[in-house]
Amino acid sequence: MESAGFDPEDFWLLDQARLKDRHKRADARGGFKGDYAQERRELALVCSDRLRLSVGPSYAFEQINAPDSTMDYDQTQMPAAYDAGRGYRPAILAMWLDAIARRLPAEQIDDIVDVGCGTGRYSAALADRFDARVVAVDPSAKMLAEARKKPSRGVRFERAAAESLPLPGASMDLVFGSMVFHHFDDPHRAVREFHRVLRPGGHVCLRAGTTDQLECYAYVPFFPTTRGIILKSLTSRAFIEATFEGAGFRLISHELIDSEAGESWRHYADKVALRADSILAQLPEDDFEAGLAALRRYAAAAPPDGPVIEPVDFFVLRSA
Repeated sequence: MESAGFDPEDFWLLDQARLKDRHKRADARGGFKGDYAQERRELALVCSDRLRLSVGPSYAFEQINAPDSTMDYDQTQMPAAYDAGRGYRPAILAMWLDAIARRLPAEQIDDIVDVGCGTGRYSAALADRFDARVVAVDPSAKMLAEARKKPSRGVRFERAAAESLPLPGASMDLVFGSMVFHHFDDPHRAVREFHRVLRPGGHVCLRAGTTDQLECYAYVPFFPTTRGIILKSLTSRAFIEATFEGAGFRLISHELIDSEAGESWRHYADKVALRADSILAQLPEDDFEAGLAALRRYAAAAPPDGPVIEPVDFFVLRSA
């Protein structure tokens, strides 16, 4: 058993620092090139086990129901800060576009719906990459106002929820969604809408956060109360797959793709400070300020180079 004074956040930070230092020294010798992101996931499993000992077995709860979707972006100031707080470098966007293209069939994709497009981070990029027409939908007027400020050749923006897409049946080749599944009021209805608007054999590409990866999200050790919010707000990988399969989709692939959350820990802390994340937005002010202070202390002591990496669940599904 752990000692009464065990602090799981301290354990995470200490072991993560040791892991980074080992890779840095090995790389300097030129004798070792390890997979830091993979070892970080393995470390997270150890941290999770020790955390369960610390707070009890209830922490091991696995969510099987739909998420609690309560975020109304139009009642917040998040849309104006979203791109600064959640955006990433052109090279990272290009990496994701490559990942999408590699997993789709070779035939032409003419029509794409970007569901929950937010500020349009992917909308125009998808239109350019696939030389396609894109309908970008989002229920938030403020998010769409930000999206419309961007160059948008080939993109039409519509205010609509995923559960009621303003599209005729069998009119799309691809449904794309990025970090949106947990915002659906009714995931089952939304996924049935995807099936309705897709042409036969059409595909869904979905980037998602899941409860399975809870301990791999970089801010969690600094904001420990986000664990409960994540378990309440996100869903498991199994729930996402079952929801699509129940609506007539076949899973083509699922993988974890390591994606850059910040160019460095200091850059990451600056992004977190904007609070452009629906999980962090739910924290009480005191919890957020204390966590941000802890994150900035860690960032100040961290090596200035090297990105902050988080795993993203990436699903590709095909309509029957």
